[in-house]
Amino acid sequence: QAVRQAIDELVVALRNNDAAALDRVYADGYIFVGDTAAMMTKAERVGAFRSGDLKYESISHEVASIKIFGDTAAAIVRFTTKVATGVKFSDGKFITTATYAKTKGRWQIVAAHSSRVGEQ
Repeated sequence: QAVRQAIDELVVALRNNDAAALDRVYADGYIFVGDTAAMMTKAERVGAFRSGDLKYESISHEVASIKIFGDTAAAIVRFTTKVATGVKFSDGKFITTATYAKTKGRWQIVAAHSSRVGEQ
């Protein structure tokens, strides 16, 4: 339940383009690998929201799976995104595998990889 709440907190922060909230949600050392295999650090990802280089118009999600292993969890989440016009990122449907760790009593995302879902 706590991991699901952390996922929901992430989605709210993304939906609101809230860099300060993302700074809390992402663990120090966070790495994101996008569908083009480009890697972004926590600072790069949060910075993209601060600068407006990454901005969502809408985002929805469905949690497919959460597996907890002590203070570590693996989550698989389906996302549908619409990015703002003019940003350098693309929108679409994605499936994301994310690793969460419980540190200092709270769940934070430490790594994530998103793959684009093809139209079927």
